[in-house]
Amino acid sequence: MSLFSAMADDGSVWAQGSSLFNISSPLNDLLEKDDFTLEQVLQEDELVQEVKTRNTKLLDFLSQEAIVQQLVEYVVRTPEDTSDDLRTLKYPYMSCEVICCDITSITETLVTSCEGKIVETLFEFLYQTQSLDPRLAGYFEKIVTMLMVRKPQEMTALLNKNSEPLLAGFSRHAASFSVAELLKRLLQPYQADYMDDCMDFPGMSMGFPPSNSWYGADEDDHLSASGTPTASKDKTLTWQSEPTVVDLLLATLADAKADSDAHKHASEVLVDIIHCGTRAQQTDPASPASSSAPVSFALLDHLETKEVAEKLVALAVPSDDAASCVSSMTGAISVLSALLSRATNAQYCATDEMPPAVACAVARLPQVCAILKADAADAGMIRNQRHQEVPRLGLRRLKMVGLVVLLMQSKYQKVDIALLEHHAIETCLDLFFTFESVNMLHADVESMVIGILESGSHELLVGLVKDARLLPRIIEAHEKNDQATAVAKGFSLGFVGHLHRICNMLMTMLEDHQRGRLAE
Repeated sequence: MSLFSAMADDGSVWAQGSSLFNISSPLNDLLEKDDFTLEQVLQEDELVQEVKTRNTKLLDFLSQEAIVQQLVEYVVRTPEDTSDDLRTLKYPYMSCEVICCDITSITETLVTSCEGKIVETLFEFLYQTQSLDPRLAGYFEKIVTMLMVRKPQEMTALLNKNSEPLLAGFSRHAASFSVAELLKRLLQPYQADYMDDCMDFPGMSMGFPPSNSWYGADEDDHLSASGTPTASKDKTLTWQSEPTVVDLLLATLADAKADSDAHKHASEVLVDIIHCGTRAQQTDPASPASSSAPVSFALLDHLETKEVAEKLVALAVPSDDAASCVSSMTGAISVLSALLSRATNAQYCATDEMPPAVACAVARLPQVCAILKADAADAGMIRNQRHQEVPRLGLRRLKMVGLVVLLMQSKYQKVDIALLEHHAIETCLDLFFTFESVNMLHADVESMVIGILESGSHELLVGLVKDARLLPRIIEAHEKNDQATAVAKGFSLGFVGHLHRICNMLMTMLEDHQRGRLAE
């Protein structure tokens, strides 16, 4: 008997298709019940997919005020019993994913219910005194980022309302990478900068400005004389116009008992404020980016005051190295370098009045040179590519060399006098030839040497060639390199490529000088 004849009409595959292809979802089965809990829903693996496909019954359940409140609590509150994997791991993760699916009904409930009380529950995450769970901190950052993109004006108002405890919380938990990254984004002067890292959310427009622009004009907004919208105060973060956040970050940077990550992140936020402020100042006033947001440079102006510059220099180059924290010093050097980068000039300044950061750094130049020369500043030993134990330069001295380069690029006569008086150029060249494998050091010193050759003062040029013995050092280095490459399996020293570029610059200058004499 054949296969087809063995099957009756009512027993065929096609006749039973309705039952064969009716694959029921466990989540749908759960939703069909009259009573079920949020915990049961969160345990279902297909929950996020069902939310994204806009399951009506599921969204009606998840959009309830009590349910949204519970979702937020799972994210921000650490369970007492950490042995419960569901409560510790799955519930917070699924809650974060559900909220960040960007469902309008859930987002509306979260932001607008009870005058923002649920969002204030979210903010309580930063009010904890103990260290934050890195996973929960990541969920917190993701949710706040999504809310700032989707509900910018409501979130801005709530952030301003709770600004004092929030800033204290951000400062207290600066050691958390996620918290520091969120603060960095919130302090950016343009919404476009803030949204650069937020394009993974559904429906985000790649254009600028977005449809629900953070600083976009409403009907009640007034137009300026140029026709650009003037945003009201409730659309801007007060943090961007008050120096409180800078003072809190400086206090964190100065705290010797703070975690090294707190020092690192605090300095990164301050450096980001400087860089974003500089970029905003350089933006064409007629561009869409500049007219889309009211930009305040209060934080940048505060960082450039003499008071702050003195604090940074005191942290970067302390009078008592033994009592200072290395991570605090390196962080302060990073911030000071960012300030000095704003003071660089293409030509020498006619005035002797220097920016506070430059003046304070020059005053500490003797200590800077002493640190660069001191063997005690070494960060231990390291095995190089020749399998030899050699001293390590260390991050602090590397940043100090960058500080000297930036001072040279400021183009002030007083700075040149100080550099020559304390033999700063000679000291940097000593390090250049001593640490043959530190490429970042070589790049900084090469930049300094070429800068002096191209546009340095006559005094600096004489100091480089005569006092620092540039030409004899180059000859000695090439002889040393010839010896290193002559042995079996030998290879060039690490700084040779940089020396070649310096030599090319010297040859170019010599040829230009010879052509000038021939023309005469």
